Amino acid sequence: LQEVNWSKEKFIDMMENIITNKNSVRLTKDEGWYSEGEMKSELGWSSQRIAGAKAVCQGMDGYTRLNLYDKVTEYWVTVRERGSREQLHETEQRTTSKSKADAPVEIDGKTFDDVSAYKARAGVIPADKDDNKTKDDAAKAQNKDHLRKFMESVLKTVTKLKQLKRDISTNYTEASGEKSVKLLAEHIGKLEKEYDTLQEEVASGENSGFDGAWWSGASAKMKISTFVCSCASATEVKVRKDKPFLEKLADDDDGEKPRKRPRTDGSSKNNHGKGDANGGSDGTKSDRRPKKSKKEKKDVAKPKRK
Repeated sequence: LQEVNWSKEKFIDMMENIITNKNSVRLTKDEGWYSEGEMKSELGWSSQRIAGAKAVCQGMDGYTRLNLYDKVTEYWVTVRERGSREQLHETEQRTTSKSKADAPVEIDGKTFDDVSAYKARAGVIPADKDDNKTKDDAAKAQNKDHLRKFMESVLKTVTKLKQLKRDISTNYTEASGEKSVKLLAEHIGKLEKEYDTLQEEVASGENSGFDGAWWSGASAKMKISTFVCSCASATEVKVRKDKPFLEKLADDDDGEKPRKRPRTDGSSKNNHGKGDANGGSDGTKSDRRPKKSKKEKKDVAKPKRK
């Protein structure tokens, strides 16, 4: 409107110069309804080709019908398929005129039924069905990813329990840590069993295309696995709380952690290593000589003069 100086009359009635350059590739299929007799008489097909065309059409929906008049079976066949390439240069001059419509254009809802049927035979998916298919594929991918992430969480829980079990088995006495190790091993086994079950669900989903029926079964098994994971996590928390009260193994001179044993000689920790002057703490004779007094050391170092 600005180009015509805000004149509505000039804006409604304008002339356009259009120059178009096109490169096009066109594929043309000559198709139609033919009975077996028409394939032989009109198309001149051999008996072998006719039999092949009938087999293909009978295996596809919408490719066979009964003739409206004589009820003879007809087949939708491709007679010939041709291709062409075009390069086009067009110069066009046109005048456009706009006016207000008196009434909206009404189109019967069944006007394009034949076109829709042809699109179905040609393999063209309507937009609404294509959108539904896209949404369905997205839902299937989401379900598969949800199961994969859940299985990863199960493996993380198994790893944490195994590390805790190894820590107690290595650094604490068998008597104090036996109960905790046994409890952890029990839950590790249950979790690994649940993981194997979920792995089977993945294989089943690959065969079924991860459809809705598969997801119903998989989600039910995930609920069971969730309960098992919760019990295992609660056990882990309990064992970690009890861990400070377990008896640790002491390091020896070689860096190893020997098992502690109770004392059998009745001696206490306070008098360990003490004994009489001529013997050890167990009553055996010692090889150590008694220490000399200061006076004796002085006499040895400086003998008396005569």
